[in-house]
Amino acid sequence: MKSIQSASIFLIFYILHFSNSDSSCCVQGKCLSDQRALLLQLNQSLIFDHFIISDPGMPSKLSSWSLSTDCCCSWGGVRCDTAGHITSLDLSGERISGGLNDSSSLFNLQHLERLNMALNQFSGTPIPSGLDRLASLNYLNLSYSGFGGQIPIDISHMTRLVTLDLSCRGSRLELSNPDFKTFARNLTGLREFVLESVNISAKVPDFFGDFHNLTALRLSDCGLYGKFPERILHFPLDLCPLDLSDNELLQGSLPEFPSNGLLRELVLEGTSFAGKLPYSIGNLTSLHLKYCYFNGSIPTSFSQLNRLQHLDLSANSFTGQLDEFFDGSSMANQLQYLDLSDNSFDGHIVEFSVGSSSPLWYVDLSNNQLQGRVPVSIFGFSKLNYLHLGSNNFSDSNILDVPFHKLRNMNDLDLSNIRLSINTSGANLALLPKLQRLTLSSCNLREFPTFLEYQSQLFHLDLSSNQIRGKIPNWIGKMGGGLYGLDHLNLSNNFLEDPDRPVPLESVMELDFHSNLLQGKNPVSSLGAMFLDYSFNKFTSMPPNISYYVTNALFFSISNNQINGEIPTSLCESKASGASRIEYLDLSHNNLSGPIPPCLVSKIPSQLQGSYRSLVLLNLRGNNLQGTIPNAFLESCELKKLDLNGNKLDGYLPRSLANCTTLEVLDVGNNQLTGTYPSQLGSMPRLRVLILRSNRLYGPWGNKASECNFPKLQIIDVSFNNFSGIISKECFSSWNGMMVNKITEESTHDGVLGFGFEFNDVNYQESLTITIKGVEMEVVKILDSFTTVDFSSNRFEGEIPESIGSLTLLYTLNFSRNALTGPIPSTIGNLSHLESLDLSRNKLIRKIPIQLAGLSSLAVLDLSFNKLVGEIPLGSQIRTFPSSAFEGNDGLCGIPLAKNCSSIMESPPPNVLGSDQDGFDWVLFSVTFLGFVVGASMVIGPQYFWKKGREWANDRINRILCIR
Repeated sequence: MKSIQSASIFLIFYILHFSNSDSSCCVQGKCLSDQRALLLQLNQSLIFDHFIISDPGMPSKLSSWSLSTDCCCSWGGVRCDTAGHITSLDLSGERISGGLNDSSSLFNLQHLERLNMALNQFSGTPIPSGLDRLASLNYLNLSYSGFGGQIPIDISHMTRLVTLDLSCRGSRLELSNPDFKTFARNLTGLREFVLESVNISAKVPDFFGDFHNLTALRLSDCGLYGKFPERILHFPLDLCPLDLSDNELLQGSLPEFPSNGLLRELVLEGTSFAGKLPYSIGNLTSLHLKYCYFNGSIPTSFSQLNRLQHLDLSANSFTGQLDEFFDGSSMANQLQYLDLSDNSFDGHIVEFSVGSSSPLWYVDLSNNQLQGRVPVSIFGFSKLNYLHLGSNNFSDSNILDVPFHKLRNMNDLDLSNIRLSINTSGANLALLPKLQRLTLSSCNLREFPTFLEYQSQLFHLDLSSNQIRGKIPNWIGKMGGGLYGLDHLNLSNNFLEDPDRPVPLESVMELDFHSNLLQGKNPVSSLGAMFLDYSFNKFTSMPPNISYYVTNALFFSISNNQINGEIPTSLCESKASGASRIEYLDLSHNNLSGPIPPCLVSKIPSQLQGSYRSLVLLNLRGNNLQGTIPNAFLESCELKKLDLNGNKLDGYLPRSLANCTTLEVLDVGNNQLTGTYPSQLGSMPRLRVLILRSNRLYGPWGNKASECNFPKLQIIDVSFNNFSGIISKECFSSWNGMMVNKITEESTHDGVLGFGFEFNDVNYQESLTITIKGVEMEVVKILDSFTTVDFSSNRFEGEIPESIGSLTLLYTLNFSRNALTGPIPSTIGNLSHLESLDLSRNKLIRKIPIQLAGLSSLAVLDLSFNKLVGEIPLGSQIRTFPSSAFEGNDGLCGIPLAKNCSSIMESPPPNVLGSDQDGFDWVLFSVTFLGFVVGASMVIGPQYFWKKGREWANDRINRILCIR
């Protein structure tokens, strides 16, 4: 009986399969000869990726195209009408790479209604013109086929289209000529409009709200900007989905939804939509608002959304409590995915009102301000697979009182940083047979959880920032199991010591042991790891064969240890390939001595596994390295950061550094470098930080625009050297990185200044050390709005250029201890962000510009020991500084100085031949006037009293003036 049932099921499946395939002749006519000929001609013209298409495991529709069979009944991807005309052609996923041009026979299939060329490999070739010749076409799908370049205008003429999908990836399509507005104007009959990742880069047209037939609209990652028309959100049709995600500059808000609204899926992730959520949210089944700018509390109406299955409100600015949201929630009966992470929700969470039958499988409440007990009911959801509660203010004393044993399907559990003391000596967690990722960071653990030895599927373990003491157990090398074994191990910020014997971790790709008590006597290593961090331990040496331990490492840090000796040259090599794969190398803050191995900076990129590996970051800061900086930077240099600060390096700055055109940070401060600044380094297009502080560099610098062409410069410190000469006004004019964009009124930089290394779950941030207001500070990230200029303690002369006022993002400015002359530029008043200004110990003259009184952000000011005169400007800010900020200027008066300006005006100047309070130099005037009188008497006197004298004087004047 069972075999009969099985045979029947197979027969039904067979019939259904072929009734839905292109081989059913019951409703199709016999293929016409001209239609067959056009298809055969098309097949002969197409070019395929033969390596893949010849794979016997890859079925091909075209393999069934044979002269011996009917094209309507037997040819794959072909459908016909009753008259034998081809109406549908599906060549998707056929690995077609070429052969489709403007004269293709495809465009002669005049009865074609549906064309699907998706998932092919055209490798950036343009979409051919002529598609509008297919006058009957209502379905066109060219998605992810590798087409590139401008979308032809022909498609916008196809007004019968109901479905259009031109989604792309990699070699992107674009709409520039015609633009999006021109292209979309005639396509108002579309029901499905999909342009995912097409480069539109335009505003959404106003008329776009007239697309009343839409049932699916996907415009993600298109570069759209401007305000999105709300009318689309009011359409009565069943719109599923509306996807506008990853258009960062696209703005809008959510209106009140109509009671009969049929919008089902709304995806606004990664846009600039903002505001509060409306009370009437409609009949949504899926809402994605991640990485937007929404705020306020969640309306109570959300708890009544009994169709909602997917809710993602993460990474916004939502506030308020969640008790009403969960209490009696009817949506919990359908909800499968809930992500409220990275907001500011607070208060307690009440117990969920549904039981183990809940379909909820994903819950992320991390990075909020939630308090009280973790709801026990959440551990009763038998289908729960992903649970993240980390970084909250929960206050349970022992979270293991909850029924973990019910979470039989738990795959990813994060209980980190929630102010709990977790007792892991019990066996409850050992009852999670499917657990693959476990994060128990900052849980006050004092020992390794015993259950870890038995977790057979674990591949990600994070026990960082606890209080675990003692030796690393040897069984940790056998932990995991699974298909590939342990992949990520983070034991950083504990008190761990070396194990009893070496522990090889064969499968670990990411190994983080920073901030422990390791000495390297019995190393814990992974020969295959791509991320290795041993910083902030007690290592005293590196083995000569260090390359053996970093064979596959892309990131290697052993900074902030006590390592002696020279840098081993084996770091430049790899046992496996002969060339090191390291991209990020941090040996800073050790006791390393000797020279810098030239091979470190002359490492040639090696092509491994299809990608080039070259040094991106080299940090040797804070050691005792001697010798010169190797002049061995190759043209293939890809360095972004070079930090050699705080060593004993001498010699010249290497000219070959100019090959590192990707350099963003160059820090050679606090060494013994000498010589002039190489002209080759005067133009670095990506440089954002230049620190030459405290060396022995000399000679003119900044006299010419070609010596300081750094359009992205954000921080410059050349203080405590012997630079001289006049500072060119073009220097400041070219530093666009310190200016506000005149169009957008924003910084010209994106994001923050800082160097991160991201690999799978690792997110490492490289720090920067800068000197602000005389204090050295180490920071991980610096906002792109922070800028500083420090030229102090050199021998610069001449006037401060007026162009300094164009650096409107400037945070600190220090020109102290130079030989600068002339007045203080009034344009400094444009620097509204300025917090520190030091012009002390120069030869600046005249009055303090009144514009300085308007700098409300100014917290540090020093104008002392110059030749400034007159009254200190009135202003609530400038007169709050101590008198020491103005001392050494004999001509200054007014608050905060004790010298009264009115008494100076009433009494005669103490020195008639001296300078007055307006800066007028009487001595210079007297000497000049006396010289003029003497000279005039020599010319006028002889002419007035002596005839021959007049003739002689006239002759001399004519010669001087070249009068012939």
